[in-house]
Amino acid sequence: MKMSTRGRYGLRVMMELALHHGKGPVPVETIANNQEISGKYIHNLMSSLHSAGLARTVRGPKGGYELARPPSEITALDAVEALEGKNVLMECVADASSCRRAGRCAQAAAISSSPM
Repeated sequence: MKMSTRGRYGLRVMMELALHHGKGPVPVETIANNQEISGKYIHNLMSSLHSAGLARTVRGPKGGYELARPPSEITALDAVEALEGKNVLMECVADASSCRRAGRCAQAAAISSSPM
């Protein structure tokens, strides 16, 4: 799987927030400077991360963004899925109704079970 710019930048933003966890909200300008990502793009990424319950906004003069949970409770996969959606190799693994052979397909059974 090749990750998009959205996923890569989103992971960088989440890592920046994790580095500052417990020290209060991180201003957008700090994230933008440290990660070399535009503030506008950071706001765009944060919308998805906020909707997924991974980050929150703190308003006011000392506001910014912070993680919604401790870093130990958030995985890189959580962030990537919030930004890019769930990635499955075959549609039927995520939604059996998308294929008439879903109940008897060897490929889908192999992918959804333990690794070979």
